[in-house]
Parts: sequence; C-alpha cells; structure tokens
Amino acid sequence: MRLNLVHSAALLMTLTIGTTGCEEPVETPTKLPMGMTGTLNTPFITPALTNPKYVSRKDCQLNDNEPVIGIIVKDQPIAFSCKALSGMRTHIVSDTLDKQSFAVTYCDQTDCARVLKPKSENDQIDVKTGGFMSGSMHLMVGGKMYSHLDKSIPLDDIEFQRTTLGEWMNQHPGSRVYCDSNP
Repeated sequence: MRLNLVHSAALLMTLTIGTTGCEEPVETPTKLPMGMTGTLNTPFITPALTNPKYVSRKDCQLNDNEPVIGIIVKDQPIAFSCKALSGMRTHIVSDTLDKQSFAVTYCDQTDCARVLKPKSENDQIDVKTGGFMSGSMHLMVGGKMYSHLDKSIPLDDIEFQRTTLGEWMNQHPGSRVYCDSNP
C-alpha cells in the first residue's frame, strides 16, 4: 500500500518503515499534447546534493506537522524535510558522518523514500537522480540506471522513520534538521 502523507493532525502518529515502504511502480497515465495519452517520463541525470547544511530545530522554518525522513547515523539523529527533498534537483542528499556515507532519497510523485549506504563503511556513495520513468523515480549508481524500488541496487538500505518534524524532535530532542534545499 502506498503511503499518502496528509498534512493533518492524523500525521502526528509515527509511521515506521523498514526500508523502502513503497509499492512497485505503476504506469501513470498523463495527458500529452494533441490529446495523446501515455506515461510522463522525465529522464535526466542530476548529482545528489552533497555537504548539506543541518540546523537546529529553532533555526528551521518548518511547522511541527511537516513530514520528515528521520535517520540515525553513528548515533547522530537527523531529520530530512520531505519538502526540501521535493525539488527537481533535490531528490537525493548525500553526506558522510564519521566515515559512514549515506544518501537520503525521496520521490514526491510516489511519496517513496529510501536511505542507502555503501556496502563497505569506508566507501563513498555516488548516487544521482535519473529522472522519473515508468511510474518511478530512477537512481544512477555506478553508471547504471535503477528504479528507486529496485532491490538489486548495489547499496545497502538504512532503517529510517517516516514521521513529522514535531514527533521526531520529541523522540530525538538534539536532532539536527535538513530543511532547506538551497545549499
């Protein structure tokens, strides 16, 4: 079942997701020019945002009910705003903390999130957005294109939590927040 996040009080309930939490991609019919029908495909390659700026909760201009992707890397909690990950060039944020590289990925079209890391702790991660094709965001890893949901991506999944900023901060008061896609 696809998760539809609604900006409402009902969202205050924490949603815990193991890895992807998304269903298989489906063809999305779209009205094309001259009355033709088909699937909206937007293939393009965009590098991940790197060296993101994290701020404290008080320095982040988001409401408590804003959806976030919460992760803990090397005992450091970080919340990533889904809104900040929804821009054409901001679907992937990549960083390294204490020698652990990771990439937070989010597709606003399917409301699908995934957090990935290299198989070896000392390796760097190189993930690029590959556009939206066949009902799914695509990722480019090692020069090869994969559906966002593809289990054969040569990276490991990191557990994460889909929740609201307020709920995440209640659980992790010292958490840093990625809330702005403008580096």
